Amino acid sequence: MFLLLLFLAFAVCSELPEFTTDDFNVRVIEKPNTLVMFYAPWCGHCKKLKPSFIAAGKRLAAMTDNIALALVDCTAQEGICGEFGVKGYPTIKLFKDGKHVHDFDGARDEEGIVNYMLKRSKPVLHELSDAKQLADMLESPGAGKQPVIVAYIESSRKGWLESFKELASELLMDASFAQAQVPNVLDVVDSKSLVRLYRPKNMLSRSDESSVDFDGEWTKEGLKDWIFKNSYGLVGYRTPENEKFFSKNNLLVFYHNASLDSHAKGVNYFRNRLIKLIQSTGDVRTQLTFAYSCSDDYLHELSELGFPSTTDYPVVALFFRGKKYKLENYTPESFVKFLENFMTGSLIPHVKSEEIPTEQKGAVVKVVAHTFDSVVNDPSKDVFVIFHAPWCGHCKHLMPKFETAAEKLKDEPDILFAAVDATANDVPEPFLVHGYPTLYFVSKLSKEAPKQYEGGREVDDLINFVARESSQELRGYNRMGVAKKSEL
Repeated sequence: MFLLLLFLAFAVCSELPEFTTDDFNVRVIEKPNTLVMFYAPWCGHCKKLKPSFIAAGKRLAAMTDNIALALVDCTAQEGICGEFGVKGYPTIKLFKDGKHVHDFDGARDEEGIVNYMLKRSKPVLHELSDAKQLADMLESPGAGKQPVIVAYIESSRKGWLESFKELASELLMDASFAQAQVPNVLDVVDSKSLVRLYRPKNMLSRSDESSVDFDGEWTKEGLKDWIFKNSYGLVGYRTPENEKFFSKNNLLVFYHNASLDSHAKGVNYFRNRLIKLIQSTGDVRTQLTFAYSCSDDYLHELSELGFPSTTDYPVVALFFRGKKYKLENYTPESFVKFLENFMTGSLIPHVKSEEIPTEQKGAVVKVVAHTFDSVVNDPSKDVFVIFHAPWCGHCKHLMPKFETAAEKLKDEPDILFAAVDATANDVPEPFLVHGYPTLYFVSKLSKEAPKQYEGGREVDDLINFVARESSQELRGYNRMGVAKKSEL
């Protein structure tokens, strides 16, 4: 009886449908737009998110008949969870007419889920039949903070229309897309196909044109690249919501403590000054993307750059090809000099690094950013390196085993075990660290192509991997990781 009451209490508490492996394909098509949360009852993140997910489901059910939210318990429904490749919890996926179309990438709170589904449930393309409909669209609240892209596409260009629709679906959360049904919506000359981007009116600087026409070769990727480069002007206002438009591969950011919401005139004063300075400095604008960001939105990023919480703004940071550069004492003159030094290749990168260890203890070498190249890229060594975090439970569990494997192989002349605290040291390219622990084997025969370790977490697993991957066969182990017998 107690278990029955507990089950009933849980069912009432959830108030969202629970799909099973057997009924999933039938129930997921009951609504045109269904957001499904795959979870495990023991998962702490799931327990935290579930009330917000349920509350969002209630709100959306009261607002529209086109949207449903549902749950799948993966501990009981392994079949359907395996079919959709669910490997972690919670995993949230959007289905349209029963087809999986997106993994959820919105804010994981009630408001974020509601806003995500309201936008995702709307048509991918607005259809415009006259100039007034376009004007109304450009006056809508969304057009104030996101770009609007409108295309007139000749009827003979069906392939172009399909690629435009695909791009609209891909960027639905970041921009609004529309199709002009007749040429005069955009004042098209000679009825030729045309794409026009209208920049967000609330984010325009005085120097920005309000719209720009596409003049490149029509491909989906070419159009996407053009949208990303042109949506926010020469010095765009960068926020956590639109930062995907500002690639960190070639980005210069001007940070100040004023925001558009709190002090729009001050923000745009600085943006206009920056535009003039950039335009006066050769062809730097062809190599970099420029942005203004409110410091309050990017305190973590500023901390990673070594700017203290007491920083006197404005400051400047440059992200270029995996390296970071910074300008602390901003003046118009120092900014121009900073750009000139970038153009001549004389800027010195900023590297976040712990102090270089004065001594090493044990068989695992502690590596910091300042010693990474000399240790990990030592051409005489194969290096097995672990990137870890001090607070990571999985790291604490693995590290003693990593140290034991290192101890067993300490007499191998070509093998070195190394450890990097990735929270306190910059991780250079081409190493990618998205979670902890992450391990790589760096062969002395191919330092430019480290191999990520994805094997077991026991001592023998680690030794077997090193024995197999080492550039030369180990003295104490064969290629299978079996210890060689000592000669008498």
